[in-house]
Amino acid sequence: GKMLDSEGEFAYSVKNFNRLVSLEERIAHGRIASLLQRRLGAFQKATELVLGYVISAAPSRGIENYHPKIPPALSMCVLESLLSPEDHDPADSESERNEEWFCESIQFILASSGDTM
Repeated sequence: GKMLDSEGEFAYSVKNFNRLVSLEERIAHGRIASLLQRRLGAFQKATELVLGYVISAAPSRGIENYHPKIPPALSMCVLESLLSPEDHDPADSESERNEEWFCESIQFILASSGDTM
């Protein structure tokens, strides 16, 4: 169940608190890196950040005898921070979702490699 501290606020165990802080840091770093690249007009770099994150954080089940001590953890929150538009507010359900920059960049990369969608 949920535990409350002496002031009536939710209390987290140290382990859960550290996980939450680590996730918040990953979200902030992803958001900063992605927005910086997009503001500089480096959409291919921003796309590489997204793809690099997905590849590095997704489970590698296709590799024979792959048994990591700590399995990778793909976080949808981090992925959202990498893809979301500059003025995106995750707490606002009415917030406009516009990841067109990513779709356009992927299409450009595929077109330049000779593949089509």
